[in-house]
Amino acid sequence: MTLPALELLRCPDCRSSLEEGRDAGNPIRCPSCGRAFPLYAGVLDIVPSDVDSLTRETVQQFGASWKAHDFLAPYQERQFLDWISPMGAEAFKDAVVVEAGCGKGRHTFLMAGYGVKSVL
Repeated sequence: MTLPALELLRCPDCRSSLEEGRDAGNPIRCPSCGRAFPLYAGVLDIVPSDVDSLTRETVQQFGASWKAHDFLAPYQERQFLDWISPMGAEAFKDAVVVEAGCGKGRHTFLMAGYGVKSVL
């Protein structure tokens, strides 16, 4: 797997640069601490190893909510474009976008449709 923006990522545990791994299930690894990062349904899991159980439980609860509400309403694109004004959809063409993981990914989905180069 070639991750387009691999040079922008760092190990969440030791802060070292990452590199491509040899295992398809763990496509990215840290050469400094040896940690491998798995890929789940096309999403790289790059969570720090010391994440506590309460945080993991919260993530699982949000995951259930995201599955129950898995649609994008027509007004949501209009709302997003209003939020980013005066920029428009064309600002995302060939851009590298950082997804901070603060929601359901609706806006990431929209940006991907605007022709982003890659989403982190």
